[in-house]
Amino acid sequence: MKDRISKTAKLGYDIGSLNAYKPGGEMIVTAVKTRMAHAAVRHILPQSPHWANRAPEDVPISQANIMVTWHSLPTTVMRTLKAWKVPIPTAEKDAFLH
Repeated sequence: MKDRISKTAKLGYDIGSLNAYKPGGEMIVTAVKTRMAHAAVRHILPQSPHWANRAPEDVPISQANIMVTWHSLPTTVMRTLKAWKVPIPTAEKDAFLH
């Protein structure tokens, strides 16, 4: 899960950067790499007999899976900030998690 969250964080960081889509920005490359990795998994994984015998869904990395990943990142960040006792106003916390 740690690896998955760090890769998702890279996507979130790149999309939030000032020059995300400008020359020198990394978002286009990151988006293409992400889409290619997801497409490869969706294509290859269902061909595995291990997948067919264990997975509850037909296609991996569905929109539901992506939503879980995107929700896991801010939840993990907020839990860590709370554990570190970083003061964050409630409105900002709610907005971040939203």
